[in-house]
Amino acid sequence: MTVFLDFRLKEIADYRCIDKWPDAETFERLLQRAEGLFIWIATVCDYIASRISPDEELEQLLDDTRHGQLPPEEKIDSLYSAIMAKCDWDDIHFTSGYATSMGFLVVQQTPLTIDTLGRLSPTKRTVQQILLQLGSLVTGLMDAEQPAQILHGSYRDYLVGRARDPQRIAPEVHHQCLALHCMEFAGATFSPSRMAECEYSENWSPDGAPPPTVPEFFEEIHWYAVNFWMAHLTAILSWDPTLERTVTNFLNDELTHWIEFMVSKLTYQSLIPLHKWTQVSAIPPKSPQSAHQSFTRLLPLDLPCHHLSGFNRYNVSYAFYAA
Repeated sequence: MTVFLDFRLKEIADYRCIDKWPDAETFERLLQRAEGLFIWIATVCDYIASRISPDEELEQLLDDTRHGQLPPEEKIDSLYSAIMAKCDWDDIHFTSGYATSMGFLVVQQTPLTIDTLGRLSPTKRTVQQILLQLGSLVTGLMDAEQPAQILHGSYRDYLVGRARDPQRIAPEVHHQCLALHCMEFAGATFSPSRMAECEYSENWSPDGAPPPTVPEFFEEIHWYAVNFWMAHLTAILSWDPTLERTVTNFLNDELTHWIEFMVSKLTYQSLIPLHKWTQVSAIPPKSPQSAHQSFTRLLPLDLPCHHLSGFNRYNVSYAFYAA
């Protein structure tokens, strides 16, 4: 840790043209404050490296964070809190976009590029500007090809479980938002004109040639939507009436198309998690039939294979029952 800290601080000093920094006292103070917690040291270095005056920021950070014999979790939480306190919480544009931008990073099922996060988010192009204020805790913000993600799992745990408002993130809210957006983009993927581009082969079989390639229109956002709409939906345990119309329409209008697409282009996913979700989610009774019954009707154990083409009918039945 001493070698890493010495190298990293010299690197920062050279980049910022700071002479004779840090002094021996500051260096030793920083090491003692870390108490052997490497993630603490690494996070401090990443944070001050992103600031205009890293020497002054380091002194202030050491003053702001709790010290003494603290459990590792409390120590890193204190650091995260101090770093996040530097954000512009008085800016209404930052505060209104923070929850969505950071919430999507917390619940995304696989890291997405900042461009795709922006397209999924109602805050649109402000996602990058918002997250840049937390650049020492998030990666992939400056490279369009690199996925954006939280730097360390302890930061996610802090945001979800131990942070106070307005820093705290409620995952279920963002699972719902992403579920709705994913079903929207997946539905657009299965429009008649785009389905025609998929060029399904009636003669394809598991023992024959590989299925056709994914069509050109299929971007990262479409790939994410068709792969993870169900994961986000089944993470919602408290029922919101705004979900009902979207979910019902998607299951009624797009489910068969989704099954065809997954079997022929990607990897089929079992609908069993969706069946289970309808049983455990807090869906209130509805007259004349409950939402449970409505969704179950749209999710029969015997899939509506008569709507599918010959090759898809065979493979969907096989894939479902194999699952």
